[in-house]
Amino acid sequence: MASNSVLDFTFTDTSLVGSYIVIAGLSLALLQEKGKKLFLTYTIVQLVFTTLYFAIPRYTIPAQSLAIFNIVGPHSPAALSPWLNITVNVAFVLNTWASDGFLLHRCYVACVRLPQVYCGEKPGNKYALAYPTVFYLGTLGSSVAWLVVSSTPGAVYSTHTVQVANLCYWSFSTAMTICASCLICAQFWKYQREIMQGIKYKHRTVLRVYLEMTLESALLYTVFLLVTLVLTVLESPLKNVFCPVLGMAQVGVVYHFIHLRFPHWQREVLRRSTSNFSWQSIAPALIIYRVARGISPDSDERYTGVIGNLRFSARASYPLQPVTQSDHQNSFDGSGPSPGEVVMAERDEPESAVHIA
Repeated sequence: MASNSVLDFTFTDTSLVGSYIVIAGLSLALLQEKGKKLFLTYTIVQLVFTTLYFAIPRYTIPAQSLAIFNIVGPHSPAALSPWLNITVNVAFVLNTWASDGFLLHRCYVACVRLPQVYCGEKPGNKYALAYPTVFYLGTLGSSVAWLVVSSTPGAVYSTHTVQVANLCYWSFSTAMTICASCLICAQFWKYQREIMQGIKYKHRTVLRVYLEMTLESALLYTVFLLVTLVLTVLESPLKNVFCPVLGMAQVGVVYHFIHLRFPHWQREVLRRSTSNFSWQSIAPALIIYRVARGISPDSDERYTGVIGNLRFSARASYPLQPVTQSDHQNSFDGSGPSPGEVVMAERDEPESAVHIA
């Protein structure tokens, strides 16, 4: 009964995997077309990591657990090959490094490159990256410690040492995600307010879209991390619902059922076979897809129409006139204003004007 259930629970994260593959596939096609090699390489690497920690628990561990149950006997999850578990853990950690590193790069673009590229100002304050960088280094160190303790033969998630290392790992990753996301949103909000003060007109600029996009992507990963951390600190039984899936679809129903119905060793086998896809892959994939479509800024972009070619003086003392779509057609695919949309721009631009473009 338990052995059949190992395979019964392998469908639960299929919808998330399918969503990620679709997003990654669309991004690869657009990135290849536009020649963005850096993001193209990142997407391919993340796709490889995600495939590893999804495919191994889905196909290899269930088959091996069935053999152990039917031939050797259900003695312990330690009977599983440690190399399978190590491979899955390494792939998950490398994906975390890539995902958090990508968010740190976006923070650099928003806080350092954005003022220079889009506003003609000197580079932004690099010291603003100190906190997320420290948290990222903490994520690297704690993840290595977690890999060491979790790769010990016989080590399972319920082991106290593994839980402590995992708690530190998730704490640093959560702190880095929240800190970097707040810095990005604060920077976009700052320029949004400057635009509103400059043109005295409520205009939904692309910076507002960037801000919403950052919140949307960061919340996917952060919310489940915070819930997991709180439940783990409180030592609540509900942590078995969220650990270590962190966002897998239908995770609550599956883990609650596993926790109630099966003994410890069988729960561990089921956990390994169903717990390896999270929002961690989808969140950066959403941002890269927007970059590929041209509705998210890249550090190397110099486009002049990204915000509808809005120009305003620091004193906002010059007359404004409506500008139609033909006057500010940008080079992004599908990101330009809709037909008939009107924005405001200066009639005559002084040399001291601040550019937001």
